[in-house]
Amino acid sequence: SLRGVIAIERDLPAEAEVALIEAARLWRLQAQVERHGGDLCLLAISRAGQGRADAARDGAEECLRLLQAQATELARAAALLADDAVDRGDVAQARQWLDRVPSGRATGGRVSLALALVRARLAVETDANDADARLAEATAAVAKNPAGSDTRLALAALQAETACRRGDAAAGVAQRRDLL
Repeated sequence: SLRGVIAIERDLPAEAEVALIEAARLWRLQAQVERHGGDLCLLAISRAGQGRADAARDGAEECLRLLQAQATELARAAALLADDAVDRGDVAQARQWLDRVPSGRATGGRVSLALALVRARLAVETDANDADARLAEATAAVAKNPAGSDTRLALAALQAETACRRGDAAAGVAQRRDLL
């Protein structure tokens, strides 16, 4: 639901939940909820934003179950859920969502970018040994795929954050200044 997406983007999880519940109700009435499982993931994110972890987890599980046969949509949903979990500081949950993406299944351009970016964010956030490799993968993915400005900005922000975390505040500040 567009209303739900806009409410999530505006950090209005309660409004997002209302819109997404209505969208899910309509998809269920039309027996088309499988085609719109992504709305259930957005509903889960809106519930997580309200601190309702159990309801959020249940909704996310239903979303991913409905999308199991659709590799690209499953990967997109898992990346979205993992990104939200990283935003909330729940790295264990982020890893669990990413683990739901079967390896070896093609996902395509923007979804591959989203996965690479959230994996890099998770690695940087946890100061993982493979953080540099994950950041390089995300950088290469952005370079070889036609990414939107949002993806390029997210990568540049992650690079700036990484520089700051590693003690190179001057480089991080310069990168952030370039972003703005």
